[in-house]
Amino acid sequence: MGQIEISKRQDQGYTFYAFKPRRYIEKFVERTADIPSIGYDRTARCWTAPAREETLIKLRAAFGSDSLSWKSFGSQRSAPNPRRELRPEAVSKSPNSPRSKDQRTVAEKAGRLPPHWQSAFHRTEEQLKVRRYSWQTVKGYLSHLYAFLDAHRNLNLDQVNSNVVRTYIVGRAEAGNYAESTQNQMLNSIKFWLEQVEGRDKAFIDLRPKKRTHLPK
Repeated sequence: MGQIEISKRQDQGYTFYAFKPRRYIEKFVERTADIPSIGYDRTARCWTAPAREETLIKLRAAFGSDSLSWKSFGSQRSAPNPRRELRPEAVSKSPNSPRSKDQRTVAEKAGRLPPHWQSAFHRTEEQLKVRRYSWQTVKGYLSHLYAFLDAHRNLNLDQVNSNVVRTYIVGRAEAGNYAESTQNQMLNSIKFWLEQVEGRDKAFIDLRPKKRTHLPK
């Protein structure tokens, strides 16, 4: 019997593997650290990674060729409430629906990036979906990340540091009259990519706008 319980799942059009050890495994986190876009789902209490052959290869390499036990475990998402089915997140998957158009726009943007940035863009999209961010947040983060990557087409990952991010955020802030929430999301999207996808250490970048104060009437 395998050490790892694993199942294949789908959520909002994204297919992924959900897995967890059957019992305590020493250094489980360290042994799975190189699986692309791996993340932990606190709600389902399991680890998740894209449903790709690479994920299975790395799991078997880390724990043995017969380590995987395929089954359905944990509680699945409850059936949709009929009163909530018309929310933006649950609209029809028609190719003409607003969400489908947004997804096509995201894919078109990714295709215009240099190959090395396309990979970073898609891995970030995967990680956002694995962590179950709302589609509006995914769309916002990817839009800001695309603008950043497009503005630095001639750089590679090793050349992107805090100074590059700081210069970019300051330049965008000076060029446009952004709301506080927009500037915060711009910074959060880049930090998410660098820290959660590329594994960079968390960096303190003090570029968050001050909240506007209004004098009492």
